[in-house]
Order: sequence, then structure tokens, then C-alpha cells
Amino acid sequence: MNRFYLSIVGLFLIILLIPSPSNAAEPKDIIMIEPVVVTASRIEEPLSKVAHSIEVVTLKDIKERQVERVDEALRGISGLKINSYGGIDPFAWLLIRGTNTDHVLVLVDGVEINTPYDYTARVGNIQINSIERIEVLKGSHSAIYGSEAIGGVINIITKEGRKKAETDLSLKGGNYETSKGSFLHLAKRKEIGYSIGYSRLDTRGSVFTGEFSGNSASGKIKFPIGGTSTVQLNSFYWDHEKRGGELCCEIDNNLDLRISLPDKSINTEYNWVNSLKFIQSPADWFNYSVQMSRYDFNTSLNLNGDSRLPFPLKIDSKNTGNRDVYEIQGNIYPHKTDILTVGLQYRGEEVSTSEFSNSDSFGLGQSKQQPSVHSHRDSKALYIQNLLKLRDRFTFSAGARVEDGLGFGEEIIPRASIAYFFPSTRTKIKGAYGKGIRAASIRQLYDPIAGNRDLKPEKSDSYDISIEQSLDKFNIELTYFHIILKDLIEWSSTPSKIQYLNIGSAWTKGFEAELYSKDILNNLDLKLGYTYLETRDENLDKPLRYRPSYYLYFDARYRGINNLTLDMDGEIVGDSYEPYTFIKDNDGRILPNRITSYKLINFAASYAIPNKHFERVEFQIKVNNILNEDYREIAGFHTLGTNFLAGIDVRF
Repeated sequence: MNRFYLSIVGLFLIILLIPSPSNAAEPKDIIMIEPVVVTASRIEEPLSKVAHSIEVVTLKDIKERQVERVDEALRGISGLKINSYGGIDPFAWLLIRGTNTDHVLVLVDGVEINTPYDYTARVGNIQINSIERIEVLKGSHSAIYGSEAIGGVINIITKEGRKKAETDLSLKGGNYETSKGSFLHLAKRKEIGYSIGYSRLDTRGSVFTGEFSGNSASGKIKFPIGGTSTVQLNSFYWDHEKRGGELCCEIDNNLDLRISLPDKSINTEYNWVNSLKFIQSPADWFNYSVQMSRYDFNTSLNLNGDSRLPFPLKIDSKNTGNRDVYEIQGNIYPHKTDILTVGLQYRGEEVSTSEFSNSDSFGLGQSKQQPSVHSHRDSKALYIQNLLKLRDRFTFSAGARVEDGLGFGEEIIPRASIAYFFPSTRTKIKGAYGKGIRAASIRQLYDPIAGNRDLKPEKSDSYDISIEQSLDKFNIELTYFHIILKDLIEWSSTPSKIQYLNIGSAWTKGFEAELYSKDILNNLDLKLGYTYLETRDENLDKPLRYRPSYYLYFDARYRGINNLTLDMDGEIVGDSYEPYTFIKDNDGRILPNRITSYKLINFAASYAIPNKHFERVEFQIKVNNILNEDYREIAGFHTLGTNFLAGIDVRF
């Protein structure tokens, strides 16, 4: 690592010595273009005209906050809580409005990346150098996206080629023996746009969080055929190897369950998504698209438990699978105010699992081969939606999906939204309703310890109402939400029965408050977000686990000094319910029934050096957890103290 730091310092000094141009470029007028989103209705529409609750993490946010992974970028979205097992965590939870992490559908360029094995998405190891923006759609949207979209939809949109060719190289290093390098090239030649990117991240981490190595690679090609058609090919790959770190759970000398530090723990995984999309606009009033996509994953775990304990776990497991999706969508424009969308989708999933372990008896029995699982499930769906917009004031959207789904029979799943804008006061009122459905995953059905083949599909009803107000340089939005969950699947909270169960009825409700401000006090941007959350498992009359009662986010960004950008962001997170008080932490202490509140502050600074040889040369530094807060997001699992990453970013 000393050589790595010296290389960064040396590169920085060399760039400082390169003469800059004698005359600075004249400032150019900046044309503000309203953001366009595609996730809310599966068609492009201006963000300000959307009737559903949606937020966007922009490219500017990604760059100026200096986030390195998708889970980092998503921190700060109101109503969305990230829970990590500590350090760089591929399995970080995504909790939208109090729903489960497997209730959030995650897409890359519109293609699902939730694994068919457990229906969660591995966003904690997706590096961000080739990502253009991230759209977060909140509430139940199974009507147009199908299963997994009970809590919301996250769409990660990658960069496309552009007329002016651009190459970006980045090299960074930090404490915990962390290093990061990335490459990205964007170009457009004779109407053929393409992009290619690669990044790698390595860290030793702490003894509690373990070591991490990961790669991300992406490619995109887009080209026209004739005058009315376009073909787009996308490929996105990411992997990781994680060694060591804390494990839940093993049996100690008192025959109690406890979080441990295994002698050996190696988890490897790769994910790869590819898609081919054909788009044609044969008439002004009609366009359609045909898309084929495939998602592959492969994950393995080789584990030898803590040999200091009487019954150390031994696990050697492998899970592989894929998902093929074929979809056609047509958009009809009968009037300039009306868009009718109709789509057909086929989805087929395969999963194979094999496991050699003694985990079926928590180390008390002999190691043995667990029953293998080879599963194939498919679904067929028809969805329809009508989007009506009148005089830039009134928006109404309604639709439904008829699906013969994965693990459930034929269902009709509706959703609707409405919005009205009052131009005299610059006030917008909007509301939405949607149903959701999700079948039990292969893991929940067939897990060797906790599997339950009698699980019923989860269902939801989601409601929200919002008011938005623009005041000069300020924008304020207040939202009330309520999600009712039926047959929610959760872990049993007692040591006598470790199993996935339908717990019956549950609900979440609360409100979100957001304030945005740009260019106040000369080049200062400000964002504040507050979420208040209540949850309830009606069967036990207790809150749902690991959902904080409130969380506050702030981000202040200053550009008042030439070529210098400063960003400070942070979280203040309330306490949350911990049901597993029969488990001990790694220090042998019983887990408390509440995870205590905590606060985090992060700081980023970047300085662009004028240089005639490159389009941009920028020195960057990011410091996370400045206060060195000792906190937990999931009970018993340590997180990192103060950590930093610094380096050089060069564009030419």
C-alpha cells in the first residue's frame, strides 16, 4: 500500500507541474434541462409531471458526494433505509417504507437483478463509475413490474455513448488497505454510440467486517436501423470475494447462540445481465419495443466455524441460477394528452443449489450432504396502463397486470395515481394506490434449516399522498404513506423454531419530508430529508425488526471557490426493534431488544486543476464517519470507524 500512496502523490505532483493555459476559457451559459425518468410509467416523462412518488440520484450527486457503490449512492433517499452487516457489504438490506429487502425490485437498464434464489439484489458490491443515474420509485408497483415490487422499484441506468468522445481514469487509496481503480470510455461514431467501463475495489476491512475484493464491468452499444428503428445491447457484470467477518450464528460453551468470527469464511459470487432491445416508431401515434434479457448468478460459501467453540459450523454450498425474460411493449398516442401502454411478458427462472454442512443441527450432528434443489418456475403476464395529461396541470394514470406468476396462480394487480398542479401558487398535490404480490423465494421454501414449503404469497396494498411546494430557490415535499401487508414472510423470533413463517398481517406507515435548495448563499446547495416510520407485526403486536423509528439525512454542497467543491452529508438514525434477544454478540453479551440510535457525518472535497493536456484533472478525498461513531445497523454486527479514500480522476 505504501507504493500505492506514493504513486498517487507522485501523479498529483506531476500534474501540478504541467503548465496550465494562459487564458482561462470563457464561462458558457448553462441550459437547465428538466430531468426525465422512465421508471414511473415505463415510458419517458418529465420528473415534475410524474404522479407517483419518485426520487432520482443524479450523476452530479454521484460525482460530488464521491460515492463508490450503489448502496452508498442510495443513502439519503427519503423513505429508504440501508442496513449493512458492516464494511463493504454485498448483502446490504434495502428497506423502502419499512418493507423487506426482498420487496424491492432492482433493475439495471430496466432488467431485473434480484436473484431467483432469494429475490434480493446485491447492490452493496455494484461499483458506480459507469452509472448515469438511479431512479427510486416508492410504493407497490407490481401492476407494471410484477413480483418483488411490493415496497418499490430501483432502476440503475448506465451511461451511453456521446458525440464528444470521453475517457475517464481514476486511481484512489485509503485506510484499511483500500484501493480503487476505474476506467470508462464513451463515444459515438457514425451514429453508433457505445460505452465501456471497468472498476475494481479492494479492502482489508476490519477483523469484524472482513476483506473484500470486487470487479464491475459494463458495455453498451446503441445504433439506428433505417430512420425509425434503434437497437440497443447492454451488458453489466459484477462480482466479489469476501473473506472473514462476523457470522450469525454458532453455539457457545453454554449452548447459547452467538455471533462469531469463523476460522475460515470465503464467499464468492458473480452476477451478469445481458439484454437486447429493438425499438421502432412506425408512426407518430405508435411505437413499440421488443426486449430479450438474461440474468445469471453463481454464489458459493466455504466456511469453517470458530474452532474455539464446541460445535463449529462447516458449510460448503453453491447456488447457481438464471432468469430469461421476453417482453414486448407498445405505446399508443390517440391524442397528445393521452398515452396507452400495453405489454406482454414471459419470465422463466432456474435455480440449482447444493450444500454440504452440519448446519441442520447447529453443529450437533455429523456433517452431511443436504438435499439438492433444482427448480424451474415461470410466469406469463399482460399489463395495460393509460396515462392522461391535461394542460400541464392534471395527470392521471391507471393500469393493471394479469399474471400467472412465480409460485402463485392467476392474479389481477391494479394501481392508479393522480396529480394536480396549481400554477398560481406553484403547488402540486398527488396521490397513488397500488397492490403488490410476491411469492416465496426458493431459499424460503427449501433452505435446509429454515425452509417452509407451505408458505403462501405475500400481498400488499400501498397508499400515499403528497404535496409539493416551490418557493423561489426552495422546493418542499411532504408525503404520507401506508402499506398493509398480508401473509408477510419473516424469520421465527424464537430459538425453538428457526423457520420462515407467514406471520399474518403487518403494516407500515409514516411520513417523509424533503427540502431541496439550489444556489442559495452563492453556490450552496442544500438537501434535507426526514422519515418518520411506524411498523407493526399484528400477530406478535411488536414492530418489524431493524426498522428505525426515524431517520434524518442532510447534504450541503458548496462550489463558491474556483475549481473547488465541498460536500458534507450525514444521517441521524433513531433506534429500532431487535427481536433476537436469545442471541449473544461476538463479545458474549446478550443482544438488547433495541438497536440504539446513531449519527454519521461524511465529508468530500474535490479540486480541479486547470490543464491544457486534459479535459479535467481532479484531486479527490472522501472521509466517512468523521466522528468515528461506534454503531450497528443490524444487531451484533460491527461497522467501520473513520475511513477515507483519496486519489486522482483524469478525463480526456
